[in-house]
Amino acid sequence: MTRSPNLSKLVILDPALIAAGGHHAGFALMAAKSHKRSGAPFDLEFVCNDAIDGTLKAQLEACGSNVRPEYRLNFYQGFGESKRVSDVQSYIRQAAREYALAIKQTTKRFPGQELVFFHPSLSWEHAFSLSLALDLTKGDEGAALQLVCAMFNPGLSFDGRTLDCLTSLNFRIGFGALQQFSNVQLYASDFEQAEKYARLLNLPQSLRLHPCYLADWENLEKLNAVSERKSTDSSPGTVILYMGDAKRDKGFLDLPKLLTWLLENVADDRQFYIQFSIPWPDSELEKVAEKLTAIAALHWNVELEYRFLNESELHERLSVASMFVFNYCPETYRDKSSGFLWIVASYGLAICCIDGSWISREAARLGGKVLDCRGSKATFLGCVNKWRPGGPVRSLGNNMYRKNIYRGFWSWLQNVSKGSTI
Repeated sequence: MTRSPNLSKLVILDPALIAAGGHHAGFALMAAKSHKRSGAPFDLEFVCNDAIDGTLKAQLEACGSNVRPEYRLNFYQGFGESKRVSDVQSYIRQAAREYALAIKQTTKRFPGQELVFFHPSLSWEHAFSLSLALDLTKGDEGAALQLVCAMFNPGLSFDGRTLDCLTSLNFRIGFGALQQFSNVQLYASDFEQAEKYARLLNLPQSLRLHPCYLADWENLEKLNAVSERKSTDSSPGTVILYMGDAKRDKGFLDLPKLLTWLLENVADDRQFYIQFSIPWPDSELEKVAEKLTAIAALHWNVELEYRFLNESELHERLSVASMFVFNYCPETYRDKSSGFLWIVASYGLAICCIDGSWISREAARLGGKVLDCRGSKATFLGCVNKWRPGGPVRSLGNNMYRKNIYRGFWSWLQNVSKGSTI
Protein backbone atom coordinates (compact mmCIF):
# COMPACT_ATOMS: atom_id res chain seq x y z
CA MET A 1 0.00 0.00 0.00
CA THR A 2 1.37 3.42 -0.92
CA ARG A 3 1.71 6.16 1.61
CA SER A 4 -0.91 8.89 1.60
CA PRO A 5 0.73 12.33 1.58
CA ASN A 6 0.75 14.28 4.84
CA LEU A 7 -0.95 11.49 6.77
CA SER A 8 0.26 9.68 9.84
CA LYS A 9 -0.26 5.92 9.94
CA LEU A 10 -2.17 4.12 12.67
CA VAL A 11 -0.92 0.55 12.92
CA ILE A 12 -3.08 -1.72 15.04
CA LEU A 13 -0.98 -4.59 16.36
CA ASP A 14 -3.35 -7.33 17.45
CA PRO A 15 -2.26 -10.99 17.41
CA ALA A 16 -5.71 -11.87 18.82
CA LEU A 17 -7.49 -10.55 15.73
CA ILE A 18 -8.60 -13.93 14.40
CA ALA A 19 -12.30 -14.73 14.82
CA ALA A 20 -15.16 -12.88 13.14
CA GLY A 21 -16.80 -12.19 16.51
CA GLY A 22 -15.72 -10.88 19.88
CA HIS A 23 -14.30 -7.55 20.98
CA HIS A 24 -11.12 -7.79 18.88
CA ALA A 25 -13.15 -8.05 15.68
CA GLY A 26 -15.66 -5.54 17.03
CA PHE A 27 -12.99 -2.91 17.52
CA ALA A 28 -11.31 -3.63 14.18
CA LEU A 29 -14.56 -3.29 12.24
CA MET A 30 -15.50 -0.11 14.11
CA ALA A 31 -12.12 1.45 13.33
CA ALA A 32 -12.17 0.40 9.68
CA LYS A 33 -15.77 1.43 8.99
CA SER A 34 -15.47 4.79 10.73
CA HIS A 35 -12.00 5.65 9.44
CA LYS A 36 -12.86 7.38 6.19
CA ARG A 37 -16.01 8.96 7.61
CA SER A 38 -14.07 10.49 10.50
CA GLY A 39 -11.73 12.47 8.28
CA ALA A 40 -8.90 11.69 10.70
CA PRO A 41 -5.43 12.36 9.23
CA PHE A 42 -4.31 8.73 9.44
CA ASP A 43 -3.78 5.81 7.14
CA LEU A 44 -5.02 2.61 8.78
CA GLU A 45 -3.26 -0.74 8.86
CA PHE A 46 -3.82 -3.95 10.82
CA VAL A 47 -1.14 -6.47 11.73
CA CYS A 48 -3.14 -9.50 12.81
CA ASN A 49 -2.93 -13.25 13.27
CA ASP A 50 -2.20 -15.33 10.18
CA ALA A 51 -5.29 -17.42 11.01
CA ILE A 52 -7.65 -14.44 10.68
CA ASP A 53 -11.15 -15.30 9.48
CA GLY A 54 -11.33 -14.77 5.73
CA THR A 55 -14.63 -12.92 5.83
CA LEU A 56 -13.38 -10.56 8.52
CA LYS A 57 -10.22 -9.82 6.53
CA ALA A 58 -12.29 -9.08 3.44
CA GLN A 59 -14.55 -6.73 5.42
CA LEU A 60 -11.59 -4.76 6.72
CA GLU A 61 -10.01 -4.52 3.29
CA ALA A 62 -13.32 -3.46 1.74
CA CYS A 63 -13.20 -0.42 4.03
CA GLY A 64 -9.84 0.56 2.56
CA SER A 65 -7.65 -0.78 5.37
CA ASN A 66 -4.45 -2.70 4.76
CA VAL A 67 -4.41 -6.09 6.54
CA ARG A 68 -1.16 -7.95 7.27
CA PRO A 69 -1.71 -11.48 8.69
CA GLU A 70 1.73 -11.94 10.25
CA TYR A 71 1.37 -13.12 13.85
CA ARG A 72 1.60 -16.87 14.40
CA LEU A 73 1.40 -17.03 18.18
CA ASN A 74 -1.71 -17.92 20.16
CA PHE A 75 -2.62 -14.72 22.02
CA TYR A 76 -4.65 -16.60 24.65
CA GLN A 77 -2.23 -19.47 25.21
CA GLY A 78 -2.27 -20.11 28.95
CA PHE A 79 -4.51 -17.10 29.52
CA GLY A 80 -5.86 -16.99 33.07
CA GLU A 81 -3.56 -19.76 34.24
CA SER A 82 -1.41 -19.24 37.31
CA LYS A 83 2.12 -19.26 35.92
CA ARG A 84 5.42 -17.68 36.76
CA VAL A 85 7.38 -15.65 34.24
CA SER A 86 9.93 -18.48 34.06
CA ASP A 87 7.18 -20.91 33.00
CA VAL A 88 6.36 -18.95 29.82
CA GLN A 89 9.80 -17.73 28.78
CA SER A 90 9.68 -19.42 25.38
CA TYR A 91 6.24 -17.95 24.65
CA ILE A 92 7.34 -14.46 25.73
CA ARG A 93 10.45 -14.65 23.54
CA GLN A 94 8.38 -15.77 20.53
CA ALA A 95 5.89 -12.96 21.06
CA ALA A 96 8.72 -10.43 21.46
CA ARG A 97 10.25 -11.52 18.14
CA GLU A 98 6.91 -11.19 16.37
CA TYR A 99 6.19 -7.74 17.86
CA ALA A 100 9.69 -6.56 16.96
CA LEU A 101 9.37 -7.89 13.41
CA ALA A 102 6.02 -6.15 12.93
CA ILE A 103 7.46 -2.84 14.13
CA LYS A 104 10.63 -3.15 12.03
CA GLN A 105 8.81 -4.13 8.84
CA THR A 106 6.33 -1.29 9.23
CA THR A 107 9.11 1.25 9.74
CA LYS A 108 11.03 -0.09 6.74
CA ARG A 109 7.98 0.01 4.46
CA PHE A 110 7.04 3.56 5.39
CA PRO A 111 10.26 5.49 5.99
CA GLY A 112 9.72 9.02 7.22
CA GLN A 113 6.00 8.59 7.85
CA GLU A 114 4.82 9.32 11.37
CA LEU A 115 3.69 6.04 12.92
CA VAL A 116 1.36 5.39 15.83
CA PHE A 117 1.07 1.79 17.07
CA PHE A 118 -2.10 0.82 18.91
CA HIS A 119 -2.53 -2.24 21.14
CA PRO A 120 -6.25 -2.87 21.91
CA SER A 121 -5.58 -5.06 24.95
CA LEU A 122 -2.49 -6.61 26.49
CA SER A 123 -2.15 -9.32 29.10
CA TRP A 124 0.97 -9.32 31.28
CA GLU A 125 2.77 -11.78 28.98
CA HIS A 126 2.28 -9.48 26.01
CA ALA A 127 3.21 -6.37 27.96
CA PHE A 128 6.51 -8.04 28.84
CA SER A 129 6.95 -9.24 25.24
CA LEU A 130 6.31 -5.77 23.85
CA SER A 131 8.86 -4.26 26.24
CA LEU A 132 11.47 -6.71 24.92
CA ALA A 133 10.46 -5.89 21.35
CA LEU A 134 10.86 -2.16 21.98
CA ASP A 135 14.29 -2.84 23.43
CA LEU A 136 15.17 -4.71 20.23
CA THR A 137 13.95 -1.82 18.07
CA LYS A 138 15.62 1.04 19.92
CA GLY A 139 16.61 4.07 17.89
CA ASP A 140 14.52 5.52 15.11
CA GLU A 141 12.61 2.28 14.64
CA GLY A 142 11.49 2.13 18.25
CA ALA A 143 10.64 5.81 18.65
CA ALA A 144 7.08 5.63 17.33
CA LEU A 145 4.27 6.26 19.79
CA GLN A 146 2.90 3.07 21.36
CA LEU A 147 -0.65 3.36 22.76
CA VAL A 148 -1.44 0.46 25.09
CA CYS A 149 -4.88 -0.35 26.48
CA ALA A 150 -4.87 -1.91 29.95
CA MET A 151 -8.07 -3.93 29.99
CA PHE A 152 -7.27 -7.10 31.94
CA ASN A 153 -7.59 -7.25 35.71
CA PRO A 154 -4.07 -7.26 37.21
CA GLY A 155 -5.01 -9.49 40.13
CA LEU A 156 -6.50 -6.73 42.28
CA SER A 157 -9.99 -6.18 43.68
CA PHE A 158 -11.97 -2.97 43.20
CA ASP A 159 -11.73 -2.34 46.95
CA GLY A 160 -7.94 -2.55 47.06
CA ARG A 161 -7.41 -6.19 48.02
CA THR A 162 -4.98 -8.47 46.22
CA LEU A 163 -6.95 -11.30 44.65
CA ASP A 164 -4.01 -13.29 43.32
CA CYS A 165 -0.45 -12.55 44.43
CA LEU A 166 1.20 -14.28 41.47
CA THR A 167 -1.04 -12.59 38.90
CA SER A 168 -0.44 -9.22 40.51
CA LEU A 169 3.32 -9.81 40.48
CA ASN A 170 3.29 -10.85 36.82
CA PHE A 171 1.33 -7.77 35.77
CA ARG A 172 3.67 -5.57 37.81
CA ILE A 173 6.68 -7.10 36.05
CA GLY A 174 5.16 -6.94 32.55
CA PHE A 175 3.65 -3.47 32.66
CA GLY A 176 6.45 -2.13 34.85
CA ALA A 177 8.92 -3.04 32.11
CA LEU A 178 6.70 -1.46 29.48
CA GLN A 179 6.17 1.85 31.24
CA GLN A 180 9.92 2.51 31.31
CA PHE A 181 9.79 3.49 27.63
CA SER A 182 9.10 7.18 27.04
CA ASN A 183 7.19 6.46 23.82
CA VAL A 184 4.69 4.15 25.59
CA GLN A 185 1.41 5.54 26.90
CA LEU A 186 -0.85 3.37 29.05
CA TYR A 187 -4.62 3.86 29.05
CA ALA A 188 -7.22 2.07 31.15
CA SER A 189 -10.60 0.86 29.94
CA ASP A 190 -12.54 2.08 32.99
CA PHE A 191 -12.29 3.82 36.35
CA GLU A 192 -11.49 0.71 38.35
CA GLN A 193 -8.75 -0.46 36.01
CA ALA A 194 -7.24 3.04 36.07
CA GLU A 195 -7.05 2.86 39.87
CA LYS A 196 -5.75 -0.72 39.94
CA TYR A 197 -2.89 -0.14 37.51
CA ALA A 198 -1.86 3.04 39.31
CA ARG A 199 -1.74 1.09 42.57
CA LEU A 200 0.05 -1.81 40.90
CA LEU A 201 2.74 0.38 39.31
CA ASN A 202 2.99 2.83 42.22
CA LEU A 203 1.99 5.77 40.03
CA PRO A 204 1.16 9.17 41.56
CA GLN A 205 -2.20 9.28 39.78
CA SER A 206 -4.65 7.04 37.97
CA LEU A 207 -4.13 6.02 34.37
CA ARG A 208 -5.92 8.05 31.75
CA LEU A 209 -8.92 6.45 30.08
CA HIS A 210 -9.31 5.36 26.49
CA PRO A 211 -12.86 5.54 25.10
CA CYS A 212 -15.00 2.46 24.68
CA TYR A 213 -13.99 1.46 21.16
CA LEU A 214 -16.82 -0.96 20.39
CA ALA A 215 -19.02 1.60 18.63
CA ASP A 216 -18.62 4.72 16.52
CA TRP A 217 -20.25 7.05 19.03
CA GLU A 218 -19.79 10.18 16.93
CA ASN A 219 -21.76 8.72 14.06
CA LEU A 220 -24.57 6.91 15.82
CA GLU A 221 -27.69 8.95 15.27
CA LYS A 222 -29.20 7.44 18.36
CA LEU A 223 -26.84 9.49 20.55
CA ASN A 224 -28.85 12.55 19.61
CA ALA A 225 -32.19 10.84 19.12
CA VAL A 226 -32.13 8.85 22.34
CA SER A 227 -31.06 11.81 24.45
CA GLU A 228 -34.36 13.49 23.66
CA ARG A 229 -36.51 10.36 23.57
CA LYS A 230 -39.45 10.41 25.95
CA SER A 231 -42.09 7.83 26.54
CA THR A 232 -45.25 8.69 24.64
CA ASP A 233 -47.56 6.54 26.73
CA SER A 234 -47.62 4.49 29.89
CA SER A 235 -46.36 1.35 28.17
CA PRO A 236 -43.72 -0.42 30.25
CA GLY A 237 -41.66 -1.27 27.19
CA THR A 238 -39.64 -4.41 26.53
CA VAL A 239 -37.41 -6.09 29.09
CA ILE A 240 -34.32 -7.65 27.54
CA LEU A 241 -33.21 -10.73 29.45
CA TYR A 242 -30.26 -11.78 27.31
CA MET A 243 -28.29 -10.80 24.20
CA GLY A 244 -25.17 -12.25 22.61
CA ASP A 245 -23.37 -15.58 22.50
CA ALA A 246 -24.76 -18.15 24.92
CA LYS A 247 -22.35 -18.30 27.85
CA ARG A 248 -22.60 -19.98 31.22
CA ASP A 249 -21.02 -17.15 33.21
CA LYS A 250 -23.51 -14.71 31.70
CA GLY A 251 -26.49 -16.58 33.12
CA PHE A 252 -27.63 -18.38 29.99
CA LEU A 253 -28.25 -21.69 31.76
CA ASP A 254 -30.61 -19.97 34.21
CA LEU A 255 -32.77 -18.36 31.53
CA PRO A 256 -35.58 -20.97 31.28
CA LYS A 257 -36.12 -20.95 35.05
CA LEU A 258 -35.87 -17.15 35.23
CA LEU A 259 -38.24 -16.59 32.32
CA THR A 260 -40.81 -19.07 33.64
CA TRP A 261 -40.73 -17.44 37.08
CA LEU A 262 -41.16 -13.97 35.60
CA LEU A 263 -44.10 -15.03 33.43
CA GLU A 264 -45.82 -16.41 36.52
CA ASN A 265 -45.27 -13.33 38.64
CA VAL A 266 -45.24 -10.15 36.55
CA ALA A 267 -48.01 -8.09 35.02
CA ASP A 268 -49.47 -9.30 31.74
CA ASP A 269 -48.34 -6.19 29.87
CA ARG A 270 -44.67 -6.98 30.37
CA GLN A 271 -42.91 -8.08 27.19
CA PHE A 272 -39.65 -10.02 27.25
CA TYR A 273 -36.95 -10.35 24.63
CA ILE A 274 -34.13 -12.90 24.44
CA GLN A 275 -31.53 -13.13 21.68
CA PHE A 276 -28.60 -15.51 21.53
CA SER A 277 -26.41 -17.58 19.26
CA ILE A 278 -24.43 -20.75 19.94
CA PRO A 279 -21.33 -20.43 17.75
CA TRP A 280 -19.95 -23.89 18.55
CA PRO A 281 -21.55 -27.30 19.31
CA ASP A 282 -22.54 -27.54 22.97
CA SER A 283 -25.24 -30.00 24.02
CA GLU A 284 -25.93 -28.31 27.36
CA LEU A 285 -26.45 -24.90 25.77
CA GLU A 286 -28.53 -26.41 22.98
CA LYS A 287 -30.87 -28.03 25.51
CA VAL A 288 -31.41 -24.63 27.11
CA ALA A 289 -32.17 -23.21 23.66
CA GLU A 290 -34.82 -25.91 23.16
CA LYS A 291 -36.46 -25.06 26.49
CA LEU A 292 -36.53 -21.36 25.66
CA THR A 293 -38.03 -22.06 22.24
CA ALA A 294 -40.80 -24.12 23.84
CA ILE A 295 -41.61 -21.42 26.40
CA ALA A 296 -41.68 -18.67 23.78
CA ALA A 297 -44.09 -20.69 21.64
CA LEU A 298 -46.65 -20.61 24.47
CA HIS A 299 -46.45 -16.92 25.38
CA TRP A 300 -47.31 -13.98 23.15
CA ASN A 301 -45.21 -11.61 25.24
CA VAL A 302 -41.93 -13.49 24.77
CA GLU A 303 -39.86 -12.78 21.67
CA LEU A 304 -36.99 -15.15 21.05
CA GLU A 305 -34.31 -14.75 18.39
CA TYR A 306 -31.96 -17.70 18.07
CA ARG A 307 -29.51 -16.13 15.65
CA PHE A 308 -26.63 -13.69 15.37
CA LEU A 309 -27.51 -9.99 15.20
CA ASN A 310 -25.46 -7.64 13.08
CA GLU A 311 -24.44 -4.24 14.42
CA SER A 312 -27.40 -2.28 13.07
CA GLU A 313 -29.88 -4.89 14.33
CA LEU A 314 -28.29 -4.79 17.77
CA HIS A 315 -28.55 -1.02 18.04
CA GLU A 316 -32.08 -0.99 16.67
CA ARG A 317 -33.20 -3.51 19.29
CA LEU A 318 -31.62 -1.61 22.17
CA SER A 319 -33.13 1.67 21.02
CA VAL A 320 -36.70 0.46 21.64
CA ALA A 321 -36.19 -1.39 24.93
CA SER A 322 -36.82 0.00 28.39
CA MET A 323 -34.82 -2.34 30.65
CA PHE A 324 -31.88 -4.69 30.37
CA VAL A 325 -31.38 -7.49 32.89
CA PHE A 326 -27.81 -8.59 33.62
CA ASN A 327 -27.82 -11.98 35.31
CA TYR A 328 -24.07 -12.42 35.03
CA CYS A 329 -22.22 -14.62 37.53
CA PRO A 330 -21.42 -12.28 40.44
CA GLU A 331 -18.19 -14.08 41.28
CA THR A 332 -16.87 -13.98 37.73
CA TYR A 333 -17.87 -10.35 37.16
CA ARG A 334 -17.10 -9.01 40.61
CA ASP A 335 -13.88 -7.53 39.20
CA LYS A 336 -14.29 -8.25 35.50
CA SER A 337 -15.56 -5.72 32.97
CA SER A 338 -18.01 -6.25 30.12
CA GLY A 339 -17.83 -4.25 26.92
CA PHE A 340 -21.48 -4.98 26.26
CA LEU A 341 -22.48 -3.01 29.37
CA TRP A 342 -21.09 0.17 27.78
CA ILE A 343 -23.17 -0.38 24.65
CA VAL A 344 -26.35 -1.03 26.64
CA ALA A 345 -25.74 1.90 28.98
CA SER A 346 -25.31 4.31 26.07
CA TYR A 347 -29.04 3.96 25.40
CA GLY A 348 -30.10 5.06 28.85
CA LEU A 349 -31.98 1.84 29.56
CA ALA A 350 -32.76 0.93 33.13
CA ILE A 351 -30.12 -1.63 34.04
CA CYS A 352 -31.23 -4.34 36.42
CA CYS A 353 -28.46 -6.31 38.12
CA ILE A 354 -29.70 -9.41 39.89
CA ASP A 355 -26.45 -9.57 41.87
CA GLY A 356 -23.91 -6.86 42.61
CA SER A 357 -20.78 -6.81 40.43
CA TRP A 358 -18.66 -4.55 38.24
CA ILE A 359 -21.77 -4.23 36.05
CA SER A 360 -23.78 -2.37 38.69
CA ARG A 361 -20.84 -0.22 39.81
CA GLU A 362 -19.93 0.84 36.27
CA ALA A 363 -23.55 1.49 35.30
CA ALA A 364 -23.85 3.80 38.31
CA ARG A 365 -20.67 5.66 37.33
CA LEU A 366 -22.15 6.20 33.87
CA GLY A 367 -25.09 7.96 35.47
CA GLY A 368 -27.82 5.59 34.36
CA LYS A 369 -30.80 4.19 36.22
CA VAL A 370 -29.41 1.16 38.07
CA LEU A 371 -31.74 -1.31 39.73
CA ASP A 372 -29.39 -3.31 41.94
CA CYS A 373 -31.27 -6.26 43.44
CA ARG A 374 -28.35 -7.76 45.40
CA GLY A 375 -29.70 -11.28 44.99
CA SER A 376 -33.19 -10.50 46.29
CA LYS A 377 -35.94 -12.10 44.20
CA ALA A 378 -38.56 -9.81 45.71
CA THR A 379 -36.56 -6.71 44.81
CA PHE A 380 -35.92 -7.99 41.31
CA LEU A 381 -39.58 -8.77 40.76
CA GLY A 382 -40.55 -5.34 42.02
CA CYS A 383 -38.12 -3.70 39.60
CA VAL A 384 -39.51 -5.56 36.61
CA ASN A 385 -43.13 -4.94 37.61
CA LYS A 386 -42.91 -1.30 38.57
CA TRP A 387 -40.34 0.23 36.27
CA ARG A 388 -41.81 2.59 33.69
CA PRO A 389 -39.67 4.60 31.31
CA GLY A 390 -40.39 8.28 31.28
CA GLY A 391 -38.77 11.66 30.74
CA PRO A 392 -35.44 12.00 28.99
CA VAL A 393 -33.89 8.58 29.33
CA ARG A 394 -30.37 9.63 28.54
CA SER A 395 -28.43 12.81 29.23
CA LEU A 396 -24.70 13.32 29.42
CA GLY A 397 -25.15 16.36 31.61
CA ASN A 398 -22.00 17.08 33.60
CA ASN A 399 -20.97 13.45 33.93
CA MET A 400 -17.38 13.74 32.72
CA TYR A 401 -16.73 10.05 33.23
CA ARG A 402 -19.53 9.16 30.84
CA LYS A 403 -18.26 11.68 28.31
CA ASN A 404 -14.79 10.15 28.46
CA ILE A 405 -16.08 6.61 27.92
CA TYR A 406 -18.24 7.66 24.95
CA ARG A 407 -15.68 9.82 23.15
CA GLY A 408 -15.17 9.15 19.47
CA PHE A 409 -12.18 6.90 18.88
CA TRP A 410 -10.65 8.95 16.05
CA SER A 411 -11.09 12.27 17.85
CA TRP A 412 -9.41 10.79 20.91
CA LEU A 413 -6.60 9.38 18.79
CA GLN A 414 -5.88 12.73 17.18
CA ASN A 415 -5.69 14.37 20.59
CA VAL A 416 -3.34 11.84 22.19
CA SER A 417 -1.09 11.64 19.13
CA LYS A 418 -0.62 15.41 19.41
CA GLY A 419 0.41 15.12 23.04
CA SER A 420 -2.91 15.89 24.73
CA THR A 421 -3.13 14.74 28.36
CA ILE A 422 -6.83 13.83 28.24
